[in-house]
Amino acid sequence: MDWETTIGAFVVVALITLWANIASRRPRRLGRVPLIPPDVIQLIGLIALFILGAHLITLYRGEPLNIRSRF
Repeated sequence: MDWETTIGAFVVVALITLWANIASRRPRRLGRVPLIPPDVIQLIGLIALFILGAHLITLYRGEPLNIRSRF
């Protein structure tokens, strides 16, 4: 991905994670169970933010990370 796409994805994921954080703090009525809990969305969003942040760092440095596989 290039700079623009990565930053756009970073902003979208940050907004979704922020929404999940706000949704998890709101009080719920008894008997209403969400289909997907906001905590799960927040956790996935944080993981995606770390991955996109690492990708932005590699784009900034101009060289890919050299990860050697054992396989």
